[in-house]
Amino acid sequence: MKQESWLAKNALLIAGMAALLGLAVLMAWRLWPQNKVGSELPAGVERSPAGWEIRYNAAIALARRGSDKAGQRLDILKEMLDEQQQRVNFAKRDANPPVVDEAGASSTVLNALKAIAHLHKENPKLDLSELKESINKLTQSSNPALRAEAEQTRIKLSQTN
Repeated sequence: MKQESWLAKNALLIAGMAALLGLAVLMAWRLWPQNKVGSELPAGVERSPAGWEIRYNAAIALARRGSDKAGQRLDILKEMLDEQQQRVNFAKRDANPPVVDEAGASSTVLNALKAIAHLHKENPKLDLSELKESINKLTQSSNPALRAEAEQTRIKLSQTN
């Protein structure tokens, strides 16, 4: 009596598992967020002028220090709170259609909210009222993390030390 090898006995099982693995990889590739974004960039919004990353980092640093100079850069903090502007800034234009780095855009808005709350804590006399409308708008964001952080920031700004 001739014995069949393990491979011969299980060939159908191995082929089925390989097919399932291939299907899983294909589905993951198709459903990956980067591939789904497409050209969902807001119409009429242009990318911030060159050097926006540096200006954003400088504004965040001033705010975290509680510097009075942060009050002179509220326009930059306000721009950082604009979700649509950040989606445009974080769009990779070399892709067709453009692909948005959603994590980068959301992270910028989130960092701005945290820095503004910290600025208010460190320098409560600084007038941040021009940021309130943008913060209130973020409390209606479709991004739950931004919504929650905007609500916390709004509450912190309403408190006085």
